[in-house]
Amino acid sequence: MKTRPGTDGERRVEGVLVAADEDGVTVESGGGRRHVHHVDIERASTVFDLATRRPRPSPSRGSSRGKATTG
Repeated sequence: MKTRPGTDGERRVEGVLVAADEDGVTVESGGGRRHVHHVDIERASTVFDLATRRPRPSPSRGSSRGKATTG
């Protein structure tokens, strides 16, 4: 991410997005965490790290979900 000129801290921020809210985003990098307000972001890119993505468990067979039961 690149911040607008005049924003406190380094203009280029690279790290893992750990939080986002109506005020801004928090990025964690080797130097710690940094919160940047939305209005201070000049440009940002998203890079997906698929190597660390965990596969979703497949639905189990014989699940009672969606089946009618009698009782």
